[in-house]
Amino acid sequence: MKHWILASALACILLAGLAIVGCGGGTLTGTLTPTPPTLSDGDVFEYLVTCGSDVTTYTMTVNGSEAIDNVDCYRIDVDMEPPAQRVTIAGNSTVISGDMWVSKDTMLLMRKLPVALVQHPDYGQITAITTLNYSYTISAGWPWSVGRDWAYVADVNSSTGQHYVLNNSVEITAIEDISVPAGNFSCYRLEHSNQQGNITLIEWWADELGLFVKMLDYGNYVEPETRELQTYPGSE
Repeated sequence: MKHWILASALACILLAGLAIVGCGGGTLTGTLTPTPPTLSDGDVFEYLVTCGSDVTTYTMTVNGSEAIDNVDCYRIDVDMEPPAQRVTIAGNSTVISGDMWVSKDTMLLMRKLPVALVQHPDYGQITAITTLNYSYTISAGWPWSVGRDWAYVADVNSSTGQHYVLNNSVEITAIEDISVPAGNFSCYRLEHSNQQGNITLIEWWADELGLFVKMLDYGNYVEPETRELQTYPGSE
């Protein structure tokens, strides 16, 4: 039971970071150009993140390139100020940071390395450094169009000794106009579902940007989490 509680808390923290891939270029007419967007070293994206009464800023910075399983990726550093306080059915947690690696060809997340302080009723406060490696069906990723779908698997290994696998699917369901602090955007709506078929995450990706504009996370915390773009390269 102790291991199950900790693993559940970690799973909630980890799933919230799946919405870190993007799109760009062209006009939203159903299918985008086959050329994926290009992120530049030093690009910074800031998001206003709310969950219940907790408000924080996520700063995502492109920090060079690295290969993950022979896939050329952007490395993106994520800082949270102040650290995000989250309540799950398994207990409380504080999310500190979460570096990630995004494929340059498909714009899909290949690896994530979140760091969190997990409150456990028996163990007290535990620092959990977790590695998630992602794999996808062949048709996954860029270019986007309404009606496309794919599946992905997250293989999760925690410094606290837990190992488990998460199975999810994504469907691009619509093109919608979205307003966030950074402006108004025409976006693809992506719906993530868990293995039971329940929608746990919705994200909106703008045509002209390299990362998501808005995200609603229904599946990971006691209260929904919302992320909205505040600034992006060239917006100030």
